[in-house]
Amino acid sequence: MTNPTTIRRAVALALVTTFSIAPTLATAADPAPAASPGASETQTVTTPSGLRYTDIVVGKGNMPKKGQTVSVKYEIYVQDKKIESSPPTANFEFVLGRDQALKAMEEGVSTMKVGGKRKLIVPPDLGYGAEGVPQRVAPNSTMTIDLELTAIR
Repeated sequence: MTNPTTIRRAVALALVTTFSIAPTLATAADPAPAASPGASETQTVTTPSGLRYTDIVVGKGNMPKKGQTVSVKYEIYVQDKKIESSPPTANFEFVLGRDQALKAMEEGVSTMKVGGKRKLIVPPDLGYGAEGVPQRVAPNSTMTIDLELTAIR
């Protein structure tokens, strides 16, 4: 049986190829932070892994490197229901590149600058996958993560 994610990606690629949307492909392949959006304009970037993100605020600080500890604030939603968030009195910290957070959070924060805020649209394979989380996240759910990079150590 063919994986539904593989089928969706193949269909999307076929549509892009058929309609020759070359500028979109160039943007989609570049996981670097988007330029600071104007007040009425935001740019959604799609990375090769399928993660989509929109910068809400482009930070002015440093960008993290693998092996550094990042400190983030986050909220995770499935549809419109908040399922998880960082504690209100403390940030969530993890070492970048050590699989201590969801794949989407690792990838999403890796191209942010300190002070940045980003909305991630997370495909199932970068979130909780086919297993989901019993009583909280259905299998193969697409999630949204509001993410803020507050510090790098």
